[in-house]
Amino acid sequence: MQQEGIDQARGRLYGLCGLIFTENGVRDHQEAIKEALAVVVQNPFDDTAASAAEGMRSLLQADHDAAQEYTEIFITPFRRPTGITASFYHEQREGGRMLLLAREFIQKTPLRRDEKRFLAPEDHFGFLFGLMEHLLLEGESAQARSLFESLLNPYMDAFITSASAHEAAEFYRYAASFLERLITFDRSFLEIEAPLQPAAMLHEVRSQFERGPRKKRR
Repeated sequence: MQQEGIDQARGRLYGLCGLIFTENGVRDHQEAIKEALAVVVQNPFDDTAASAAEGMRSLLQADHDAAQEYTEIFITPFRRPTGITASFYHEQREGGRMLLLAREFIQKTPLRRDEKRFLAPEDHFGFLFGLMEHLLLEGESAQARSLFESLLNPYMDAFITSASAHEAAEFYRYAASFLERLITFDRSFLEIEAPLQPAAMLHEVRSQFERGPRKKRR
C-alpha cells in the first residue's frame, strides 16, 4: 500500500478513536462508531485490534451504555477521574504547558475547536485524535507526525494503562486495547520510539502527586 493509502487508513482509525474518546462522540455517534468498528473487523490491521473492535461492537449491539461508562471513567465528580489530557500526564494537572503547546500547534492548522460542541481543552486526547484524522486525510503527514511525536506518543502508554485499569472499564478496556495497537503501529510506521519513562513510573509520579509531598525528616 502506498504512503497516501496508509495515511488515509490511519486517518480513519484516528477518527474512530476521536469518536470513542470524546463525550459527545460516544454519546451522539454510536451508529457511526459501530459502522467503523465493523470495517476494522472485516479489514483488520492487527489481530488484537480486530478482537478489541469486535468486543466494542458486540457491547454496543447489546445496548451497553458506553456514554455512561465514559462519564464514570473520565468525568465523574465523585472520585478522581482518569486523566484524558496531555497536561494531566505531563504535569499531573489540567491546563498545563501541554495545553499551550496544543494551542500553538492548532494555530498552524486550519482546524479549530468548536467550543459549542466540544467543551474540553485542546490537549484532550479525543480532540487530538480528531486532529490527527483531519491532518492525515488532508495529506498533511508531516504535521501529523509532529502532533503524534509531541502530544500523543509521550503519554499514550500511561493513558492506556489508566483507562483499561479503571474499575468501571468494560467497553473502554477494549477501546484501550484498540488504541494501544494503533499507537504501536504508528510508532513502527513512523519509526518513533516509545518514551523512555515507562507507564509504571508515570503512575508512581501521579500517586505521589495525589498523596502530596513527603514530610522532611528532622
